[in-house]
Amino acid sequence: MRALIHRQFGSPAHELHVEEVPDPVAGPGEVVVRMTASAIHNHDLLTVSGDYGFTPSLPARAGTEATGVVESLGEGVTNLAVGQRVAGGAFGAWSEKFVARAAGLVPVPDVLDDDTAA
Repeated sequence: MRALIHRQFGSPAHELHVEEVPDPVAGPGEVVVRMTASAIHNHDLLTVSGDYGFTPSLPARAGTEATGVVESLGEGVTNLAVGQRVAGGAFGAWSEKFVARAAGLVPVPDVLDDDTAA
């Protein structure tokens, strides 16, 4: 699977690169989401440059919010279903798939397209 990663802090235009990484696995209370759309926030770009209040360990995946489709459920997840469209936050959301806490995701109604939901 592909993910957007930075190996050092600096300009997002220079430091963000697509890399192949293993598919994520949901733990207890988590789900794997296949990302369909994502917003780009100023805090995402400032995190990559090292100028935000949060400094991830490197190398780091980028992005914090996305819309997608639930691909798998971790143990104990009962409020979501495989195939359900959701939106929410998870560090590293700029990837083909990401892991998110089930409690932090919001179901996306069919009347909203992915770009609007993101």
